[in-house]
Amino acid sequence: MAEITLKVNAKINLSLGINGVTENGFHNLDMLLLSVKNIYDIVRVYDTDSIATYMNGKEVDNQNTAYKALSLIKEKYGVTMSADIEKNVPFSAGLGGSSCDASGVFCAFSKLYGVNTQELIPLADKVGSDVAFMMRGGSAISKGQGSDLTYVELPCLDVVVMKAKGGSDTRAVFRKYDEQKMRTTVDNRKLVDKIKQGKEYANLMQNDLFLPASELNPEIRVLFDKVKRVTDYVVMSGSGSSIVAVLHNDFEKQKVLEIAKSAEYYSVTKTAMYGVEKV
Repeated sequence: MAEITLKVNAKINLSLGINGVTENGFHNLDMLLLSVKNIYDIVRVYDTDSIATYMNGKEVDNQNTAYKALSLIKEKYGVTMSADIEKNVPFSAGLGGSSCDASGVFCAFSKLYGVNTQELIPLADKVGSDVAFMMRGGSAISKGQGSDLTYVELPCLDVVVMKAKGGSDTRAVFRKYDEQKMRTTVDNRKLVDKIKQGKEYANLMQNDLFLPASELNPEIRVLFDKVKRVTDYVVMSGSGSSIVAVLHNDFEKQKVLEIAKSAEYYSVTKTAMYGVEKV
């Protein structure tokens, strides 16, 4: 029986811009995404006679992203597999908690059956906007629905990731954004250049979904404002509810850690070169 186990890293946003809506009704995104260490799921994929997905030992339904990925693979390639997931990446946090399991399935299929991951990107798009990026990971400017990816080399960054209490409902956040349509001016090329040069870039860390997300969950604003008093290098990740702080010295780390301990979840970590690794 063909089988493989992978570690799939979470992702963070250092920026998220929205430039209208695409022809197929999806938001036209412009993001800087980075993989992070220490926050990950373990995904074991293996051949079976029928599709099944288990998360922390319990079977999940067909709305799970890993199940959707398995179904798309069966539909296109006629290969039937199942997945066991050890879930560690928190849901409703803007860290790719749902997307990482689908990306793990696609990468597992690629490795087991020799199918190039590029060929799987159209399937990844059907599951979620972060799935295509998380199949490779590292650092990339992500545009459109999420699969228009330009990979970039960035120095390793020290970050603290904190999930605000209460989480975020992605669909509700986007609906709220559509009502407000309060855009910032995101310039990810400039942001990448500044990070590479080691110059100040805090003003380029922006997220168009921050206002609607924090209105729906005020705990996001509370956590953000506390961290903002320590460092300007802070941004909400994805549609929330996680806040990401980029650290530059031990003083900042100590102060941000004091704040992080009051969050629903936190991790002191670094950015990673890869999104998926074999266990």
